[in-house]
Amino acid sequence: MTKLVKKRSLIFLFFFFSLLISLFFKENSSGGAQIDFEITRQFVENFKLGFLHGLNYFIGTSQLQSPFYFIIIAYLEKIFNLQIIQLSYVIISSFLPIIFYSILKKRYNSVNNKNYLFYIACLLFLSPYFRSSSSWLTNDNLALIFFSLSISKFLNTEKNKLIFKNFFYCFFYLFIASYIRQYYIIFFFLYLFEATKKLKIDQLFKLIIFCILLSLPGIFYITLFIEKYNFLSAKELKPNYISNLYIYLSIIFFYLFPFFFNKKGIFSVKEFILNNKIFNVFLIIIFIISCKYFTYSTINELGGGAIYKISKAINTYQFFFIICYISLLIILTNIDFNKKNFVIYLSLYLAFPFSIIYQKYYDPLILIVFFGLLNQNSVKKLILNKLFKMNLLYSYYLFLYLFFIFYYGYSNKLI
Repeated sequence: MTKLVKKRSLIFLFFFFSLLISLFFKENSSGGAQIDFEITRQFVENFKLGFLHGLNYFIGTSQLQSPFYFIIIAYLEKIFNLQIIQLSYVIISSFLPIIFYSILKKRYNSVNNKNYLFYIACLLFLSPYFRSSSSWLTNDNLALIFFSLSISKFLNTEKNKLIFKNFFYCFFYLFIASYIRQYYIIFFFLYLFEATKKLKIDQLFKLIIFCILLSLPGIFYITLFIEKYNFLSAKELKPNYISNLYIYLSIIFFYLFPFFFNKKGIFSVKEFILNNKIFNVFLIIIFIISCKYFTYSTINELGGGAIYKISKAINTYQFFFIICYISLLIILTNIDFNKKNFVIYLSLYLAFPFSIIYQKYYDPLILIVFFGLLNQNSVKKLILNKLFKMNLLYSYYLFLYLFFIFYYGYSNKLI
């Protein structure tokens, strides 16, 4: 075993044991994981009494999410005690950074020093939402694992490796992720769009039939759900898409800012402004108007993301919109805009059609999608030249992690 492999193993074990410690101390750095665990216990207990009994109860509570995960947990609790399941879930959750690392190696295979990619992957261990999901047995991590597996298989298709087989597994993993957290199904259109370009007609037909078969349980559940509850009238599904767009931009900045806080990143933004003066003035006018007329109120002071909460705490929306403007500049200067990238950004935006946008929806999803799915030559150059400063990245994410622990230690308002 080489020194580099030993070093990576020790770092990974360190982070893994930190998850075990979080489990022991019942870490709730995301603020809502413990609440989610306590609320969803009723679903597990009812499914333990019988599948139909649990399903009727679940639908009767008007839950918008899928019951799939709670059915699995209920079945496992008939065999194992809760502590064993929780410990197993920590082990399962620890596979997410490993899968993310494999995605990075496929996406940036020309990077000689794989240590650099490994450090980026291990940033997931500092995500308060990832850690809290691991500690409190929420379904977020499991859904992310299967979604990441779908990305991994999707990347194989881009390298023309067993294209049909990899698309088969890609959609299979995506559907599992969607049955756990339904919003991942939005990426079905991205995968299908790419499949139509690479598969023969007979292969595409077989793949569509396969997807229809995978969707049947979901169609069955939705049919039952509609009979008892008109989900289209739910207040949770009546978002303000304009307000949500700003929240979306602010959250993107929150996670991607440290990656571009370097000479190259700042120069790219400056160059874009100078080369697109008219367009930039147009953007500034939009943000000034938005700042003057923007109002965003969340139910019970929940949601909105950290940047929005900070701007509200200092009682000024100017800060919020400046951040949104910078976030948009980072996107425009570092992403190659093509149909695929546009569909990815649109999918991330439309995946959460809710009146309240929580930051946990995008953490650590943004990092996985940003580095795993998007085609971006500028980012690839930054990685090849090792312009991402690891000390800065880890300091930033560690600070955020500690901040979240402190914040939720003194507040019950969810970000």
